[in-house]
Amino acid sequence: MQHTKKQGKKQAALDTWLLTEVGPAYDALKADPTRALTGSQVRAHLADVRAKADGPSSDQARIFSNRDHLPHQ
Repeated sequence: MQHTKKQGKKQAALDTWLLTEVGPAYDALKADPTRALTGSQVRAHLADVRAKADGPSSDQARIFSNRDHLPHQ
């Protein structure tokens, strides 16, 4: 795909990311859907990462991971 100067490096980087990372990840999930994570699993993981980054005083990340009981909109 050719890019104009206006599209520049950002578009090229986006295209490369889509082709090298997003596409293969999509193909892998289509081939084996059991690899997918639930929304709850993703939220719990992100809360854990944030709690570790913020240190032991961060309760906000732990509260975020307990939002599973809220209805999805």
